[in-house]
Formats: sequence, structure tokens, C-alpha cells
Amino acid sequence: MVRCVDNLHRGDGFAVYMIYSNVDVLFVRTAVFLPLNEKLKQAVGVERDLVCNGDEQFRVGWNIYREI
Repeated sequence: MVRCVDNLHRGDGFAVYMIYSNVDVLFVRTAVFLPLNEKLKQAVGVERDLVCNGDEQFRVGWNIYREI
């Protein structure tokens, strides 16, 4: 656990990778993504996003396994 938090402090990766159906976009962004991201940022003590929304943060052309 300590190593995971240290990685997050260094900016390495995300705490959570979320992939969901387009049908659920509104619900996920308002009821899951925003509250979860804020709580994780408070718990870890960083200002950057810790929840990855695959549609926005995955890099085009990169292998999905390397992104996770």
C-alpha cells in the first residue's frame, strides 16, 4: 500500500481506472467520478486526478496494458 501511495505522489499512474458504457456517462461523471476523485485526492494528499477516465486520459496508440 505504501508503495502504491508513493507512486501516486510521484505522478505514476492512477489509483482507479474506470471504463463504462456511454449510456452511463452522466451518472458516472456526477455520482461516481467526481466524488471518488475528490476523496482520493484528499486521502493521498495530491492535487492531480487519481481516477482515470479511459476516454480522456488513455494515450492514443499506446498499449492498453501499459496504460493500466
